[in-house]
Amino acid sequence: MEATFTAVYTSDTETEWVIGHVLEYPGAVAEGTTLEEARDMLVEMVQRLLVARREQTEQELVMHEADETVITREQITVHY
Repeated sequence: MEATFTAVYTSDTETEWVIGHVLEYPGAVAEGTTLEEARDMLVEMVQRLLVARREQTEQELVMHEADETVITREQITVHY
């Protein structure tokens, strides 16, 4: 799967760290000593968050299937 997000980076002139966060994914924050390092760390952070959320949702679906709740799955595309 592939998705595109908007990353915003700030530089701390005192510590020389670059901090990045993803606008569409609150909590996705990473830092590095360069823009490239911060970007790589941010991509890894978003990947981990998406995988963790998907695993959590899969577990919840299994619980609902056990109690015979009707579940419909589909992929959707959102353009904005």
